[in-house]
Amino acid sequence: MCENVKCGEFLPCNVRNAAHLSSSLIKSHLPNPSSDTLQNENVIMPKTKRRKVNWNKLFKKINSERKKQRTENSPDCLKPEASCSVPESAGSKDSGIDIVFDSKIEKNKEPVLITVASDENKDTVSNMAASNSLVCDSAVQHNQGSWYCSVANWAGGSTCYADIQGSYSSKLVFQNEPDNLNSVQSGDGQLESAAGSSRQAGLSERNRLKEKRQWQYTQFGSTLRASAADATPYQLLFTIMSYNILAQELLESHQYLYQWHEPSALKWRHRKQILLSEIQEANADILCLQEVQANQLRTLSHKLTGLGYKGIYKRRTGNNIDGVAIYYKTDVFQLADHTSVEYFQPGIDVLDRHNVGLIAKLAMKANPRKHLVVATTHLLFNRNRHDVKLAQTMMLLAEVERFAFESFRSGIPTYWPVIITGDMNFQPYTGVYRLLTEGMFRYEGLSNRTLTYDFRGWTLNKIILPRSLNILDTCQHWGILTKRQVEQLSHKAELKFLKIYNTDHQKIIKKLKKKQMKSEKHKSSEGLVQDASMSGLGNNSVTFQPNTIPPLPEAGYGTGQVTHNLNLQSVYKHGEMGNYHESEVTTNQEGWVTVDYIFYSCIKNETDDKMIEGDLKLVSRYRLLTASEAASFGPIPNSASASDHYPLLATFFHTF
Repeated sequence: MCENVKCGEFLPCNVRNAAHLSSSLIKSHLPNPSSDTLQNENVIMPKTKRRKVNWNKLFKKINSERKKQRTENSPDCLKPEASCSVPESAGSKDSGIDIVFDSKIEKNKEPVLITVASDENKDTVSNMAASNSLVCDSAVQHNQGSWYCSVANWAGGSTCYADIQGSYSSKLVFQNEPDNLNSVQSGDGQLESAAGSSRQAGLSERNRLKEKRQWQYTQFGSTLRASAADATPYQLLFTIMSYNILAQELLESHQYLYQWHEPSALKWRHRKQILLSEIQEANADILCLQEVQANQLRTLSHKLTGLGYKGIYKRRTGNNIDGVAIYYKTDVFQLADHTSVEYFQPGIDVLDRHNVGLIAKLAMKANPRKHLVVATTHLLFNRNRHDVKLAQTMMLLAEVERFAFESFRSGIPTYWPVIITGDMNFQPYTGVYRLLTEGMFRYEGLSNRTLTYDFRGWTLNKIILPRSLNILDTCQHWGILTKRQVEQLSHKAELKFLKIYNTDHQKIIKKLKKKQMKSEKHKSSEGLVQDASMSGLGNNSVTFQPNTIPPLPEAGYGTGQVTHNLNLQSVYKHGEMGNYHESEVTTNQEGWVTVDYIFYSCIKNETDDKMIEGDLKLVSRYRLLTASEAASFGPIPNSASASDHYPLLATFFHTF
């Protein structure tokens, strides 16, 4: 079809762009005149007997039959199934995703779930089978329990454990098999030459990338692999992935950043196939994703639901098209609670950017009373505003601390295990990194641009967050701290004592107020107080009357330094400062750098005050490429990588 013809008109196959259609294919679709009229191919039909050809219908029929033939010749894993229809809404039960809605996108409307456009018409992604087989010491039916082991495909040969819903557990041993991704062929075993060559090249690069990215075991992990002892009923081996998957609209709106890339590697059809293959091969129990495009959410969630995931999503505030998501395997975890973190705070200069975070409190299926707090975020990119990244991180830590708090023991607060992931947009050993890993950072007197003694920008004073937010320099909500000593509140009841701006919190409070008003119509005030006491909320959390919160203490605010007590440690070591070629990298920002992280909580050793691992122990990490190795693969995305960031994976052993 030629683009220069008018709408609805088509040229024959021997003209311009239509030349690629074979004459035999055209003839097979042309009307057949009677044999007595045509004696040979050179005989011209009489004018009265010539038949008009609707080229529009002809070309559509040819394309339709070609597409049908490709589908029939494709492997079963590439064929769309009738059961793969897209759910009616992204927030429906079938979609496996809960939407945290940004009310500022649609003003003056009743809060509803985000409705996103589906990309269901695009080619589906192959459902690759697991690349390793499981061999169990004792035969256990799938419905008897959930296998608590997903070092999975990339952790061949490791010893894992399964918690069966009973009084015993079994060992699992992974045995390597050929990667199914490498054995995918068309139905008749033949591929078109050009497409086949490109696909084989992509598979070759993908295999080379896998060879570079091997699992690295910690000392504890090596001991665990070598151990032949069975796991106790309340031990869990799980894997977590953090991945900035690159929103397609952001890619297309910043084409200048990808001018040296292979154009075919930038198409969503290509990237989606590799992306879902990566996720399925990793088989992580928890997925933390950044730059998840809202109008592709339904399709992504539907695919992940088929892999056993459910999830929550938070769209960036403002008019942004992407957000962050947390997915979890439903046979291992269940969602106990969750909240969003909106870094945009009206009227506050250092918090005027529309970045967000998301926090999930996951309960263990084997023991729902035990929790794991997982958070993911995508901080500001601007390299010259590290003060903004510091302020955003303080808000995130304050909310994580609120969700992770368990109880007081001998007057000392205790916390559930915490994992924080995301695209942080700062490099190792910079100010915010030091805050997270060292638990303290002094910012007074430093440049707002780099959080160093830099003459550029302006010098920071003792205050980084305004007093109106009621957040201490210890990254804790002052209003929550004043109530913890008195009563244990639910997370929804705590919202009343927060001073931060959050549209999702406002909707929850609004619903609780409506529920309160409805109850007051049918019950006396005494009955309302009794119901509140029975539910553990207390009078204040139900009535929503103005509360008197003591002013921020001078000792905990405006100190010029920020601290936290989550005792975080990075999964990756990031190499030595200044050793560029051997340092681990996750993306390219005018050079290969690390900006993506997985942090996990430890405990303080009482003797020397050093951090040691507690109930949450790192078993292994999926090795990152060095700068020189990443350069050998060329710019990303490419035929081997779906995004402009490399995914991070870590395996933990959790005793609960």
